Amino acid sequence: MGQMRPKKNSTSNEPKINLEDEIISSENHQDNFDQFENDNSTTDNNGEIAPITPEPQPKPIIDERVYADVEVESRIDYTLPYKQRRTKWGMLLFLGAEMFYPSEYSSVIMTGENGKFRQFSNSKMMTLGSVELGAKYNTLLGSFGLLGGFAGGQISNPDLGLTSFNISIYKVGFNFAMDNVFIEPYVVPYVQGGVHVIDYKETSVVANIESEEGQTTDPIYHFRAGLLFQLNWLEKKIDPNTHYNGLVSSGLENTFIDVFYSYYAQPLTVAEAAEQDGDPDFESSEYGVGLKMEF
Repeated sequence: MGQMRPKKNSTSNEPKINLEDEIISSENHQDNFDQFENDNSTTDNNGEIAPITPEPQPKPIIDERVYADVEVESRIDYTLPYKQRRTKWGMLLFLGAEMFYPSEYSSVIMTGENGKFRQFSNSKMMTLGSVELGAKYNTLLGSFGLLGGFAGGQISNPDLGLTSFNISIYKVGFNFAMDNVFIEPYVVPYVQGGVHVIDYKETSVVANIESEEGQTTDPIYHFRAGLLFQLNWLEKKIDPNTHYNGLVSSGLENTFIDVFYSYYAQPLTVAEAAEQDGDPDFESSEYGVGLKMEF
């Protein structure tokens, strides 16, 4: 009688392989691969798989327009001194008064000694209100200006029958000012010269008879020399913001007291009486004062 062999223990540490699961997993991988090929390929007329031709991409749009250069002007630093902040161009405005004394003028209405200006004016000067406006070009040492101006006034002497004697001077001139010597133009010497015409009119009443005479002279030259005294420092003493606010709001660079001497030349041909050829003698050399503003 044979011996019975002992049974092996059915419990083992080795993993069990399930053949059915392996076959299903392999089929799934194959399906995924086939699907990938189908998504990235197509079938030709022979039933063979061919790769898909990529669609053409649009060409980039190129802007071939030509744009002009744009210059950006930097803002002016108003805190800088005048010499550093001023630009090439500026403007001038003068408001003031000047004395006028044509002592040798002979009246076109009154005759004799009473007809002389020094007589019917009682040796007093005429005060002419004056205004000038112009442009200036700034250079390294100074500035050149072109100005147009007007000055006018009148006097009367009822005792001699002179109702009014009116003078209007129209002028144009060139100006040179040394306003860039110092960092601030505290004192500015200048010279000015040009041509002018004088429109004059006399009105008188003698023996209840009113007479009026006058005309406009031919152009003749005049000359002026003066000193400008800056007032900006005084503004800063009173209120430091006054000058700065003026610069920003109106472009007012400087305000000056203008003290000057002016000379009006004698005409080339002097008429001593109304019936003579030429112009009356309006030669005068006197002083004037006013305010000059630079923008």
